[in-house]
Parts: sequence; C-alpha cells; structure tokens
Amino acid sequence: MNDISALIIGYTVIILLILLVVFIILVNHNVILKKDSWIRRFFTNPLTYYSLKRIGSSLISVILAVAITFVLLRTNKNYHAIFCSAWGRLPPETENIICNAYLARLGLMDSYNVTHILEDGTQSVETIYVDVPMFTQLLKYYYNIFPIPKLVCLRQNLDNVTGEWSCLEESWTLLDFGTSATFRKGIAITKIVGDTMPISFKWSIWSIILETILGYPLGLFMAKYKDRLVDKIGKAYIIFVDSIPGLVYYYMFLIFFSSVLHWKTIYEPNDPMTLLPPIITSAFGGMAGIAYWVRRYMLNEFSSDYVKFARSKGLSENKILFTHILRNAIVPLSRSFFTSIIACLVGSFFIENIYSIGGFGGILIKALNANDFMLVQGLVVITAIISVLSYLVSDISMAIADPRISFTEE
Repeated sequence: MNDISALIIGYTVIILLILLVVFIILVNHNVILKKDSWIRRFFTNPLTYYSLKRIGSSLISVILAVAITFVLLRTNKNYHAIFCSAWGRLPPETENIICNAYLARLGLMDSYNVTHILEDGTQSVETIYVDVPMFTQLLKYYYNIFPIPKLVCLRQNLDNVTGEWSCLEESWTLLDFGTSATFRKGIAITKIVGDTMPISFKWSIWSIILETILGYPLGLFMAKYKDRLVDKIGKAYIIFVDSIPGLVYYYMFLIFFSSVLHWKTIYEPNDPMTLLPPIITSAFGGMAGIAYWVRRYMLNEFSSDYVKFARSKGLSENKILFTHILRNAIVPLSRSFFTSIIACLVGSFFIENIYSIGGFGGILIKALNANDFMLVQGLVVITAIISVLSYLVSDISMAIADPRISFTEE
C-alpha cells in the first residue's frame, strides 16, 4: 500500500465514523428515520446511545488529561533546562544551536532567518528562535495525537556539529507523540511503545487468565464452605498477601523460584519458560483479591429472597449455587475483569524490573531518570488513554451483563 492509499483509507474511515455518530444522534432525537424499522430499533437501543455518551465523556477526560500533563511540563519556560539538560556535554558553540533546533522540531519554538549586510558587502544569514505560545503548542500536540493519518519520522539522527536533524525512517501512522530525546535518542515514542507494550501484554494476559482460573473457584468454595477449613486457609492467604508490601511479596517468589526450584529468573525473549516466574508471581497476588470479592458477593447473595424461594421449592444447594447465585455474583466482577485485560498493556513496573522484562511497565521511571520529558509526556498521555478506555469497556460490559441496569431516566 502506497502513501496516498494509506492517507485516503485513513481519512475515509474517520469520516465514516463521524457520520455514524451524527446519524445515531439524529435518529435518537427523531430528526431522521422516524418510521419504525429494525434499523431504527437498533440505533435507538438504549445501550447503543448509552455507549455513545460514555465514549463522548471518555474523550473529554482524555482531552483534559492531555492538557493538564502538557501544561505542567511547560510551566517552567526554561525549555533548554527541561528538554536539553540530559544530552551530555557538547561543545559550547554548538550546544545552543542544537537545542534550539530540537525545540523548534518539537514545536516549542519558531525559527526565522534574518539577513545581515556585512561591512565588506557580503550577506550573513542568522537564524532567530522565538517561543511559541503554549496554547498554540497544545493545539499542535492535539493534532499530533488525534488519530488521523500522518507521516511520522520513526528514527532521527542529530548532527552534533551542525545541529541538523535528519530522518532515517518514515512511516504513516495515526498517532505522533514526538521523539525521545535521551532514553532512546531520535526514536519516535510510538515506536518505543510499539516495541515494549506487546512484551508487557504477553506475560500480563497469561497472569490474568491464571489468577482468574484460580481465584474464582477459591472464592466459590470459600463461600460454600464458610468458616470451614478451605475458607480459613483462603482467608489466611488473603490476609497474608494484603498485610505485606507488594515488593516484599514479589521478592519472596523470586527467592523461591531461583533458590528452591532453580528456575531462570531473567527474562529471555527466545525462552518462553522464563515468563513463568513473573506470570505466577503476579497471578498468585491477583487471585487473592478475586477470591475475596467472589466470596463476599456470593455470601451477600445467599441471604437474598430469590435464594430463600429456591430453597423452598426444594432445589439442591449445588443447583442454587451454580445456577442462580454464581451468575448474579459474577456480574459485578465483570467490570474489574475487562479493566484488568486492558491494563495488561501497561504491565507492572516492579515485576518487570525484578525479572528484567523490557516491557512498557518500567519505561516511565527510566524516562524520568534520563530527564526525557517528551517521552514522559507521551507515556502519561498513553497511560491516561488506556485507563479511560478500560473504564469505558468495563462500564459497557457491566451494562450488558446486568439486565437490571436501566438506561432511561425515571
């Protein structure tokens, strides 16, 4: 696919999505398609309109998060100190030129040429840099991160002598969060995220699956056999996990894997078995929380009227437990389940550092240590988008799972 085709397809998809949103709003306000039909019933479904409103409110949250992050990083007008402080020592005659060129590329400064006539009649061209107003910078940043096709430089090279940037690799992409200044100098932030996020997701998703497989049955049996042996063991484990700091808990597992089981505890991309320690460490911590909430919800359901009615009809305890109670108890947990799946994209800072996993989780701290504020800004915005998206998906999934939720105003 060539560049023109990618551009046409990208903008076409965006235009169609905008038209779809406008169509849904007009149908729900009886402006068009007033006659009853399956198309109207589909687009006027309360869940459809509710989902659209939740998406709209989520977009507003993302816009505010971007603005706050953007302004906080630029409150200090000394851009040289913020964005150029960690480059290392450069020749004094070129340091200012290089930094100004970099700031201009970030959109923080504008440059224009001034021609001077020297005494000997020759001309000298001087490049003048001036600050760009913060509001203009913010609008440009919104354009860069708005999901429309744009040609982005994935790898740049800085000439330390002339201060000129040259692009080594270009690609069409939807998002542009800028370029890393120090952490991975000259590499686009979207490329850094694209390289690290799949690594975090690969081990985190298996951790979520394992903790769900272990946590739900444990909570179920703890509720069924309340105050008996399995419940006491489960409560002891939950208290143990909650009472000690997470970092201590993680290192206990690390010592167990390395000293007792003699497993490899350093992640190797070509060895899938090295993912087992972080997966198990995370899963056994997460299953405690799942078991606790499953037990709590199920015990609440045991005292419900429909359970008493089912017992009066002579239904067995297992029938009541698995057919009625478990179904209702799982509904509130569906929200946290989908949130956890999307959270797999960002991984875990502690676990990824303990097991030397080069995933997304540890990048933010490394970027802060490297004074790479452009990367910090991009990571904060990406994390905010993922958080808002996870809550959006969890709210909609819970609305679908629980028929008792009403979407109409009383």
